[in-house]
Amino acid sequence: MLHRLQHQHRAGPEEPAAARTGWSNQGIRQTVNEFSEVYTVKAKVWEAAGMEPMAGCLCIGCLERRLGRMLTPKDFMRNHPFASLLVTKRLLARRDGRLSTPTIHRGSGDA
Repeated sequence: MLHRLQHQHRAGPEEPAAARTGWSNQGIRQTVNEFSEVYTVKAKVWEAAGMEPMAGCLCIGCLERRLGRMLTPKDFMRNHPFASLLVTKRLLARRDGRLSTPTIHRGSGDA
């Protein structure tokens, strides 16, 4: 099974791997559960984190670490279909301001 970077390299920089080869044909299993952080932030926020459009995924903690600040509700795209998916308490705290004192998660990921 290919990991994300191998999959992107294989497709080339001009087009995301999923668009050209299809996720289902590469052994990449996609699941959304209570631990998933599926969201969309505004393009300027994604770019400020050093990310190219459609160039990968980051958990909320890794995105915040790259930005050097906590996300706020204004950072998120409001009427995006992803906003209706299951979310973590951390994502709700940032996206909707539902928790009074959210903390920055220092994930162990390699993003």
